[in-house]
Amino acid sequence: ARGMLEDRAVGDVAMLPLKDARSLLFRLYAAGVVSLRQVAKRTDFAPASIIFLWFVDDDTLAEQARLGVVSAIHRLRVRRRAELRKLDEVKAARERSACGDGAAAAFADKEGAILLGIDRLDAASVHVEDTLAALQRWAADGEGRMATVLAGDDDDEPSG
Repeated sequence: ARGMLEDRAVGDVAMLPLKDARSLLFRLYAAGVVSLRQVAKRTDFAPASIIFLWFVDDDTLAEQARLGVVSAIHRLRVRRRAELRKLDEVKAARERSACGDGAAAAFADKEGAILLGIDRLDAASVHVEDTLAALQRWAADGEGRMATVLAGDDDDEPSG
């Protein structure tokens, strides 16, 4: 875990008003990105004597990031399957209809638009899967080199 900070200190570091810092911290806490530790100033544990310290656990952060990327991959695959079903429906409708040149062109336009969408989903999937690979390398590395790994500036791999 990194250094623990009070909400005021987090706000100062992030250059946010205290109200905004607290709101952001609670959203991050709900998302599982940051953790909270309660430290009592006195032994009676009175609420007024408790200090709340916020911190980031690197392993938890890496796991949350990984889960988010895996979820994105899943959603892209589900969407791609839906687009393929749509394409099959358009092809079946084209085959069922006895259409002239105008209708055939309309079906071709629909098919082209769906195929373009599928190509874009495939490209997005490649990028998201690359992100997952980078996260896994970062987590395995243990040195927190996320920025260099994602930027492709990793010295461990030959470029090209």
